Amino acid sequence: MARTHVLVRLTVPYGVAPGQAIQAIAPGGIKFTTYIPNGLRPGQVFTVRVPTNMASGAELKDAATNSVFLSIVPTMSLGNDKYIRDVQTCSERCCDMDGICGTWARYTTGKKELKYRQPCCCCPWEANLDGKKVGTVEPAGCCDNPITACLCPGCYCGDLFALKFMDSSGSFKFSTRRNVQCCQYCCLCCSVCTTPCARQYRYCCTDDIFAVYEHSIFNADLNDQTAVAKINYTTRMVHPCIGDELLNVSIEPASNNLSHEDLALLSLSTFMITEGRSLEFCMATGAVMSALDTPSGIESLDEAAYIHGEWQNRAEALKKMQSMF
Repeated sequence: MARTHVLVRLTVPYGVAPGQAIQAIAPGGIKFTTYIPNGLRPGQVFTVRVPTNMASGAELKDAATNSVFLSIVPTMSLGNDKYIRDVQTCSERCCDMDGICGTWARYTTGKKELKYRQPCCCCPWEANLDGKKVGTVEPAGCCDNPITACLCPGCYCGDLFALKFMDSSGSFKFSTRRNVQCCQYCCLCCSVCTTPCARQYRYCCTDDIFAVYEHSIFNADLNDQTAVAKINYTTRMVHPCIGDELLNVSIEPASNNLSHEDLALLSLSTFMITEGRSLEFCMATGAVMSALDTPSGIESLDEAAYIHGEWQNRAEALKKMQSMF
């Protein structure tokens, strides 16, 4: 049965008032003009019914309609493009060399493709944008860090590389780090003991069950403390005795100096964070996840990985998340 209409969800842009016209694109590349419904604020969403046989460039005056929308499909935004997690076919799993020897996942817009693959269990994970390799990610080794940290780790204080992002030419471009300080492990032991009580208090006596974190990404110079980007996390406490639920993760560049390929490479870390918990990829991403520190909720441990966070109540967290969709 052919569909006569398609529903398109739009977000009210900031600086645009109800009644003003905006341009949008429907699936199939149909461009159209519609109007912001009355009573909506910037950041809120509305749905437009677009005829599938409509000519591109048409104007829709009364196409806004109410609907219910629950997103359960994994998606990823890269620049202005929204990618949807694709499904591997039987032939791709059984006959394709990537499926036989390695592991991979694909996100697509229908025209563009973002693919993450590990050619074999001994190879690093790599990111490919529209069939072109943009780089790889792998844990840092002893040769990447100061010789003192390898020969006498108990006496070393300072920064260490944790994860390396290599560009398409194999050059070391970005990194995540760990910071080692004197008596750090003593503070960590105290934090481990007090954290369960603090979580129980947050869950039972306060409304601060959400947390937002910023994880700094640096360049390949260990002496440069300037972050080039940040990984942003939003988590929710489901129960004080189990791990927090990851609600979303994103990459925020510190400047406009990062290219589209750089963002595609860094997006590999968001894939590792989200898919490292899934049954399909947990074993394949295990080696990288051990170097890619994620928020633990233990302050001293997180700060040592350049992860800084704060708790939020329901109203604060929901207001922020609603502005993202």
